[in-house]
Amino acid sequence: MASKLGIVIPTINRKGEYFQKCLRSLSMSDTDKDIVFIVIDNSKNNRLVNRSWNEGLDIAVRNKCDFVAFVNDDIEVSIGWWTTMEGIFEEHPEIWCLSPKYTSGEMPADFQAQAVTRFINNQNSRIEPLASGFFFVVRMSAFEELRQQDGIFGFCRDYDGGLWYEDRDFWERLNKVGHPAMRAKNVLIHHYESRTLNTLSKDKLNKLKENNLKAFMRRWNYNPNQK
Repeated sequence: MASKLGIVIPTINRKGEYFQKCLRSLSMSDTDKDIVFIVIDNSKNNRLVNRSWNEGLDIAVRNKCDFVAFVNDDIEVSIGWWTTMEGIFEEHPEIWCLSPKYTSGEMPADFQAQAVTRFINNQNSRIEPLASGFFFVVRMSAFEELRQQDGIFGFCRDYDGGLWYEDRDFWERLNKVGHPAMRAKNVLIHHYESRTLNTLSKDKLNKLKENNLKAFMRRWNYNPNQK
């Protein structure tokens, strides 16, 4: 049975070059799949990740999505990325969260060729432990399972809506119930990196990072100085 995917894309610049590249790339791949695009426009309220993820998740629930992807607005995907990841989810019901491999910085001229090579070379070993906060896909059923475990549906509200530690908090919750986040070794995306961050002041970014680190330390008894 075909599954339905919701793709949540928070942005603070809908008209920006990289958001347009992101949306065009996603809309041109896996065109035979049932996909709902959920763009969370934060240009007026100046929110960033955490609250946008939860708002997007609520919309995905209302659209009866089976999976939901949380995607930065400065990425591009390789052709067929969701077809491949959907296959991994079907083969491995124990996987609740899956990320792709990625290139970063300026887009490689041979990006799609690299993606094909990676797909071919990783058929016998397709997954590895790891996740990327700028692009990850979650089974919708996982959120309900996590709520039953810790009372939180979606992402923890303890964080300051920034760009740090919300994803790590989610990985910790998955680890706690025995379903660590995984990465698809045969799927490649490109991340331009920090295109949203570069529009914000360093003082604001440092404050967000500091506040979120404190929240993460409180929740998980985390010591950043401990190796």
